[in-house]
Amino acid sequence: MEKPPPVFVREATGLVREVSSFSVFTYGTTVMGYQFTLYYILSLAPLVGGNLAFGFLIMAVAMLSNILVYYAFTVIMPRSGGDYVFVSRFLHPSVGFVGNISYSVFLLLFTAISGVTIETVTLAPLFGYLGVVYNSSALINLATTITTPLWIFIIGLIYILVPSYFAIRSMKFYLRAQNWTFLLTLIGALAIIAILAPMSQPTFAADFNAFATQYMGKSADYYQSVINSAGTSGWTLPSTSSLWGGVLFYPIIVVGGLYGIFGAQIAGEIRRPQRSYLLGTIAGGAFYLIFMAITILLYYNAMGFNFLSAIDFLLYNNPSQVPLPAIPYGDLLVAIASNPAAATLIVVTGFIGGIIYVPSSYLFMSRGLFAYSFDRILPEWFAKVSDRTHGPVNAVLASTAITTILFIVVNIPQSASYAFLFSSVAGVANVIFPAFILGVVAVVVYARKPQLYDSFPIKGWKLLLVGLSEMFFTALLVYLYLTNSVYGANTPIGLELIIGCWIIFVLIYAFARLRRGDMLKLAFQQIPPE
Repeated sequence: MEKPPPVFVREATGLVREVSSFSVFTYGTTVMGYQFTLYYILSLAPLVGGNLAFGFLIMAVAMLSNILVYYAFTVIMPRSGGDYVFVSRFLHPSVGFVGNISYSVFLLLFTAISGVTIETVTLAPLFGYLGVVYNSSALINLATTITTPLWIFIIGLIYILVPSYFAIRSMKFYLRAQNWTFLLTLIGALAIIAILAPMSQPTFAADFNAFATQYMGKSADYYQSVINSAGTSGWTLPSTSSLWGGVLFYPIIVVGGLYGIFGAQIAGEIRRPQRSYLLGTIAGGAFYLIFMAITILLYYNAMGFNFLSAIDFLLYNNPSQVPLPAIPYGDLLVAIASNPAAATLIVVTGFIGGIIYVPSSYLFMSRGLFAYSFDRILPEWFAKVSDRTHGPVNAVLASTAITTILFIVVNIPQSASYAFLFSSVAGVANVIFPAFILGVVAVVVYARKPQLYDSFPIKGWKLLLVGLSEMFFTALLVYLYLTNSVYGANTPIGLELIIGCWIIFVLIYAFARLRRGDMLKLAFQQIPPE
């Protein structure tokens, strides 16, 4: 009688636990992309307004819930694949698979889009700023040239392909690069704070007027003209004291704040995960909240909330009225208020942070592909681990290839609009799958797996409270995304694309279930080996 194939691909993963608590911390901040996330928030938050303290309070409680619910399951199942492993064992494998692979694909889509935006967020502002300061038409023209379709494609393709080397080489090599890069980007972040902290609004207005005068070639009060032009175009100043506005701020600040998910995805390579995961994610969450709160408040104080709101409105509605050589993201605005050396430091460190973000997303996706393959949902090829690097090289290569395809789609005019619509509603999918579902699992875990319940680090009413809190804050996000057009997440076509992806992922799982039969079912009755 023929011997049935083993339940898992092999008896051990082949991965090595070499990720420290500090690396868990820096991995979270890398995937979050501090400076890019800051500039994104500054481009939307002034349009919403609201009580920032209330918004950050909501974010703090939501983040803590997210970290604790992931921590509870990471202690029980410290395996690569994170919530895929948790949900597939405690609820249903199809739900775990769809949720995790959805989040991973959306993360790669954001990486592909960053291949387009890296030019407009970092390179164009730097060359445009230096061109105005040094009166160099060549640099100003370069700032314009690199934002044309051909150069966006060339630079972007290099941007998403070359950094894959860090993820392919080895986890140890990647972590060393990641940790050093974090320190460099931290220097840039601290430079922003140092420049803005002593600055007054009149000083910034004078700096802005002087810079715009040099660029436009004639003297005027450009600071005030931005506000006037926005008002003429239909802008109204939002309240900064509204509690509901603080609630509306929550979906903007949350974009980089789901810290629980990041570390859990690489839990199979974390040393002493019970301790390192919790320390790293709590430290990362605190860093994110503190630095974002300080920096955003400094921007508001130094540049004026009304000016930031007005220039953001013009950015999205009437960009020709912005008297600057590049898109007025946060780095260009702070550069105007500084000097060439400081401005170059801030932009270059942000660019470096963007480079290391790319392999961090490949690591996230590759550990998911590895986990699906190890359970035999996907072919064994994805679970192959190199004897030299101790990493799933094939899965990293596949992640790079998927991102390259998505990047090409983003750059084709006929499909680009659909890709951006898809990305705009990804936040809805990301909070339903997997965050909301894991909250559900935390609530029903005792009924589903009573034999494992006593091993949880959080039990009883505490685990119930954490699960309900995760469900509440993720449901609130979905409601806000779907009922407010400012986030761009309630377009019918975008939602249809998301549902279409879910259907495709369900079919992939169904095919594996038919192919593997009861052997696949047996895999989800066990915790995967280390």
